Amino acid sequence: MNNSMEKLSRAYKNDDMESIDLLKLQIEKGNKILEDVSKMRERPTNVINMVAYVSEDVQNNRKAINTWQYLTQDVLLTIYSEADYHVNLFKDTITAKNIGYNYQREFTTEINNGLSVLESAYESLKLGLTSRKTDNSGSAKPPKIFISHKTEDKPFVNELVKLIEFVIGSDPNKIFCSSIGGYDIKPGKEILNELKRQFNDYEILFLVVHSPRYYKSPVCLNEMGASWVLGTKFISFLTPDCEYPMLKGVIDGKYMSIKVNDAQDTVSSKLNSFKDYLLDVFSCDKEKFNQTRWETLRNDFVAITSLLKCDTRQNEEDKNETSVKKKADIQAELISKNPYVISVINRGEGVAKNLNIMLDKECEGMLVSGLDHFPMEYLKPQHHINLNIYPCIGDPEKFKIYSTWYEKDVKYESEDIITI
Repeated sequence: MNNSMEKLSRAYKNDDMESIDLLKLQIEKGNKILEDVSKMRERPTNVINMVAYVSEDVQNNRKAINTWQYLTQDVLLTIYSEADYHVNLFKDTITAKNIGYNYQREFTTEINNGLSVLESAYESLKLGLTSRKTDNSGSAKPPKIFISHKTEDKPFVNELVKLIEFVIGSDPNKIFCSSIGGYDIKPGKEILNELKRQFNDYEILFLVVHSPRYYKSPVCLNEMGASWVLGTKFISFLTPDCEYPMLKGVIDGKYMSIKVNDAQDTVSSKLNSFKDYLLDVFSCDKEKFNQTRWETLRNDFVAITSLLKCDTRQNEEDKNETSVKKKADIQAELISKNPYVISVINRGEGVAKNLNIMLDKECEGMLVSGLDHFPMEYLKPQHHINLNIYPCIGDPEKFKIYSTWYEKDVKYESEDIITI
């Protein structure tokens, strides 16, 4: 699997590789997984009409199928627009899971449904009936600001967003910021797919909020790397506790950067240039722009952000390598109602070990498949596992899911409310 993913990663960067070859590669991978599913081992059971399989086989094949499905979805989105029927048909095969007692049969059906969509797309491309996606309007992609930052720097980012809103407005199609409501990822959306969509659908202006915390986040560093690889335009902002020599990685000190506690004239001049750049990029009416109001807000931004202090508890943890901080973030949410699917996802940046979940006591009679996967040995960052629920008369319309996991032998807990 790793070799195939490396090949596909290279394929994305190779403009000479045709769409048809990408589809062929995913079809081959699907057939390989189908072959593995056919070899699933059975285990004895005393239950009539029930086929039991070795748990290791079930988990390994489920993981392989999920990886193949979401990677294939990404491939289709590089070929077609998000509204294309091939994309939507394949998405339906992902959400329409029907896990019962016979995993081998259910897995086979699930893979075949996906392969039928891929083979249809493959043959259509070969016959020239469809082609790669193009911008429907024939014009350049619309601009959008993507703010890459560490969650702990949200107070700084919140002030930055206010300043940007004054210049270009508060249209969510113009700003993406994962920690600010209205500009974040909507519930039920796949995180990695949604981030990739931003780069596919918009001309991104990448704003990096550099801080000592930023460089400790694999997610942030991946965003910065993706921005550089795709050749997006970027501007750096430095928090008060970040110095120019700290800037490293692909976006370092040689690019335009704004440090809020620099000399007043320097900061004001750079922010004015930043404002003028936004007005041009977003085709704003400069004659109607309130320059006097801007200067007041600009000065307020500098005054407020210059005084922001990072969490002292965070500093103590940085000094004490033996201290433990929660890095995983387990959340449960309803992502589909036809069928009912609950996604248990790790939205944090650390591995959740020995993950277990439990439903409210009043849910004892509820039909839920997927609980046999718990406790899980681990759940990696930005990975998830789904539960299928089958509501019956008398089941609660709202209930809680309790999650527990360990990091460095420390137990953490969370709870989420599910409404069906």
